[in-house]
Amino acid sequence: MSRIKPVTAQTIAYSTRPSSTPTSSKDDTSKPTPTSEPREPPKKKKLSDEELMRIMEEHSGDGGASGLEYEDGQASTMKRSVKNNMFSMENPVKEIGSIVHALTTTSSPDEQRETVRRYFTADAAFDHPYVLIEHGQNSRDYIEKIYQWYKVMSPEIKLTVHGVAWDERNHKLYIDAEQVFTHFFLPHIHCTVRLTSKITLRPTLSPSGTRYYISAQEDFYQDHDAVAFLPFYGQLFLKWMLLAGKRVAGYGCWYGAWVGSLVGWWRPSGDWKWLPGKAGARSLIGPALKNADKYL
Repeated sequence: MSRIKPVTAQTIAYSTRPSSTPTSSKDDTSKPTPTSEPREPPKKKKLSDEELMRIMEEHSGDGGASGLEYEDGQASTMKRSVKNNMFSMENPVKEIGSIVHALTTTSSPDEQRETVRRYFTADAAFDHPYVLIEHGQNSRDYIEKIYQWYKVMSPEIKLTVHGVAWDERNHKLYIDAEQVFTHFFLPHIHCTVRLTSKITLRPTLSPSGTRYYISAQEDFYQDHDAVAFLPFYGQLFLKWMLLAGKRVAGYGCWYGAWVGSLVGWWRPSGDWKWLPGKAGARSLIGPALKNADKYL
């Protein structure tokens, strides 16, 4: 017969002692117990100087994450760093054509101004047969005014880009273009000129790759095309006179070289020359002029 362990009085007294707090079932364990004491408000977290600076930068107008930037007194929601990456050349050969058209053929002065400010460096230079802006602080502002005056003189400009060459090693673009220029006070006279522009680019590294900005522009015109910009009625006559003079000069070069060869100045080997003949006569022979006698 097994022995039964007696329950001590101390154990009985502990099990029957009334509890000071009500016991809850297992289903009520997740419910919070009401308390009469008020809760203390949470203490504010002290921010370090670095965290305060970061928050201020996010709300500032100098490129913050959620701030506004101001340009010419107007709010711009686009950050300056984002705008610089968007409005710079990543592929100069493909993008330069649209940039040139935005500078010259646009009908919006705002678009022209934004194009200058987005694609030119602040110290850009500009060289034209009639205008020169050298590198300097905020020289881009002068280039902007040059393009504005260009549209004042000729509100309608037609431009065709015939070709673009890219010197990647030296960061230079060469543009072969043709434009039709019309003075606003001579609307019936349309001047068609051909030009070559040399664009010097400044590369800038960015997280998305290398981007380019225009640091210098040089425009080259023939002299008979450059006079087309002169604002008077005689510009076409002057252009025709220059062309005629250049043609005459071309034939004059041939005649001068022929006379110089006769006297022995700069005569290529195998060219015609004078040789002594019978009875002191002289004959003219050579592959360049087989029938030289008809020129004498």
